[in-house]
Amino acid sequence: MAPFMTFREKIQSLRSVAKDWQIRKKRKDKQELKDIQNDLDILINSADLDSLSLEQKGLIRNLEKKKQLLLLKEEASWRLKSRAIWLKEGDRNTKFFHNYANARRGKNSIWRIEDGKGDFLYSQQEISAEATRFFHNQYRRQESNISDVLWAVELVPEMFDEATNESFFKPISEEELLSVFFV
Repeated sequence: MAPFMTFREKIQSLRSVAKDWQIRKKRKDKQELKDIQNDLDILINSADLDSLSLEQKGLIRNLEKKKQLLLLKEEASWRLKSRAIWLKEGDRNTKFFHNYANARRGKNSIWRIEDGKGDFLYSQQEISAEATRFFHNQYRRQESNISDVLWAVELVPEMFDEATNESFFKPISEEELLSVFFV
């Protein structure tokens, strides 16, 4: 990376690196799914299902879990893409569109909520207060130990090498910022 990249060039570089990472990740997931299916086929076809050991049955169970997780991620990706197409194409103000929008509004509305004691709340003020209370309790800062932090860090994907990462987090000079505004 050049030492004096403009802000716009940094963003374009970041976009390029992220897109490359996404393509590699998709290929890796597809290959992993294929490998899991091959392993499952080998295990299932190699012996009678009743004669499998507990270790082999556990391995099959773990492979099935991994397979389901990968398929769910792929399904979520396709769901997002279909919504993007809907937004891009827009509506034609048809009866279908209005029915769809009204159904979504009804589906996405909260008409009642259960409080922590098992009772239902119906007024919007009570629902709002209960939701606020629930999420406040859910996300309040709790004491964490170092193993929890390390576990969370391992889940974050590595998209950049150290040099690229450092170049993205260098301070932006005033000249870079002004060049973006006046281009």
